[in-house]
Amino acid sequence: MTQIDRKDFAKKTLLGGVVILLPVALLVMGFRWLFQLVTDLIKPLANLIINVVGMPEIFADILVLTGMAGLCFVTGWLVTTAGGSWFHTKFDTHLARYAPGYRIMKDIVGQFFGDVSKSPFAKGEVALVKLFGDCTTEVTALVTSKHDDGRYTIFMPTGPNPTSGNIYHVKQEQVTLYPEISVSDAMRTIIACGAGSGELIANTSAVGSNVRTSTKQETSKGDSSSDDLGDLIQDTLLDKRIKLCLLKHGIETLNDLRQLSEDELKNIKGLGPKRLELVKTYLNAVSTETKRKNFNKNV
Repeated sequence: MTQIDRKDFAKKTLLGGVVILLPVALLVMGFRWLFQLVTDLIKPLANLIINVVGMPEIFADILVLTGMAGLCFVTGWLVTTAGGSWFHTKFDTHLARYAPGYRIMKDIVGQFFGDVSKSPFAKGEVALVKLFGDCTTEVTALVTSKHDDGRYTIFMPTGPNPTSGNIYHVKQEQVTLYPEISVSDAMRTIIACGAGSGELIANTSAVGSNVRTSTKQETSKGDSSSDDLGDLIQDTLLDKRIKLCLLKHGIETLNDLRQLSEDELKNIKGLGPKRLELVKTYLNAVSTETKRKNFNKNV
């Protein structure tokens, strides 16, 4: 092993250890910080129990935490009753009126610990959005609301902290939905500053007004079988993500695509089983239409 190889080996080994151990260390530090925060909050009650009963500090902390958990359980049960619900509504209304900031804090807590079905991070739909209209630049976003007039309200998270971001109201044609992508998967790419987005989008199907943007679509008047086998891939009506996958592998025309075997199609990275079926269906439709045209010409 040469000196350069030794240095490269030592560097890779050291970085590999850091990548493995650093997340564990950060997790331990996070739990330690949370534990100290909680124990500082309950310290007055814990000290009271220690002075009265004389039990060790750790057991006093556990007893206080158990009591707080029990109080939360009882409170949650009481508000499910008719009387508890009425009292909570009155209390909540008056507190929001006389305590500035209470409503904001309640909404923030509700987003993380309340009904998850009302959270945009749970019910939002993942989408690519053209914020600037006809500009080809797209951003990863969550559709949080759909308006009666067809517009969408979207939340565009910022990386690497997806809990912050911007809210936009855009037209439907600016939005391409990806219902197969879960919010958690999209958030992972945002936390990673976009890393992994290519594979995630390439292996899923899009739904939206701007999914197919080829110029031939505008002139075909909705006839998806008007392509010939000699047409360029970029001019066909295939999904734009499929086009990108094919062009990256040097497949420039429909004729090139037709000559590939099924195994060769399966080996195209990013195509995926669902997109593979779409390609097969499209090729069959184009082949049938081409045969029909040739037959009419001969007649």
